[in-house]
Amino acid sequence: MREGAIGEASFFTELEEAVTWRHEVSQSSHPLQYLPALTCWAAHGDLHRTVPFIATWQVVRRAAKSFDDIEDGESQRSARAINVAVGTLTLAHHLLAWEHSISDMREIQEALGAHILQACSGQHDDLRYQAFPHTMKLDPQGWLAIAQNKSGKLLSWACWAGAHCASAPRETERALRTYGESVGVLLQLADDYCDFWGSRRKVDKPPVTSLPLVYGRYVAPSHIDAWGQEFPKSVLPDEAQMHRLGLLLEQLGAKRYMNVVAEQVQAQAKATLTDVKLNPDARKELESLVDRIWLGPHRLPV
Repeated sequence: MREGAIGEASFFTELEEAVTWRHEVSQSSHPLQYLPALTCWAAHGDLHRTVPFIATWQVVRRAAKSFDDIEDGESQRSARAINVAVGTLTLAHHLLAWEHSISDMREIQEALGAHILQACSGQHDDLRYQAFPHTMKLDPQGWLAIAQNKSGKLLSWACWAGAHCASAPRETERALRTYGESVGVLLQLADDYCDFWGSRRKVDKPPVTSLPLVYGRYVAPSHIDAWGQEFPKSVLPDEAQMHRLGLLLEQLGAKRYMNVVAEQVQAQAKATLTDVKLNPDARKELESLVDRIWLGPHRLPV
């Protein structure tokens, strides 16, 4: 659709645009896109049964991305963008309602609704801390709790749905659900790392709930407050100023802290996979996904 025609488009045309993932031939698919199939395979299930879950998962991811863009100020038409994002999320929920080939689809649909609410709760807390940074102090543990809800719960549903579709034992479902939550936290860690040191480093002021800033304010609040006073809210910092902030946070230990936390989350994710009987090849893919999110290609988006 022409960019100038977006304002003229109907709701359903914009919704179609929102849920259509453009795929470049030069880009390889990422295993995160097919997470329900990957965990179904790991639980020795029939991959063909995961088609409705993959479709739903793709639309859920798209809705989450839309809300992130709105929060980051990347959408120039926030009111309509919110409306389309809500429509996208509603569509994801209905995709499961239209599928009748799986007997316990209602249970899976209800689980998705519960996990979406938990993700919304995490997003709400994130926004509250951004709105009241001086009266609501966020520490690294608080950041972790937000990440577990905001990102981890959606990933845990995708992993659980694949295992549940495979009629996996309860302990396998629990392990893969826990694995998914760890992957969600790791994705949030990678995003926050990229705000300052990745190939996609921000040139505008990052949210106060970005973990490097949370850590910096926790260990040396005066240093971070001084930076905030130097660059008023009405003036966006340029790339050089953001580089200085990145160096300051690195000196305070934020970069090392991020790597330590990421290593712990990676280890936790992999450990959950060793406690249950999984397809060996699928287990390797799940372990590789954990490494790929954090290490390569050097913290690029997935």
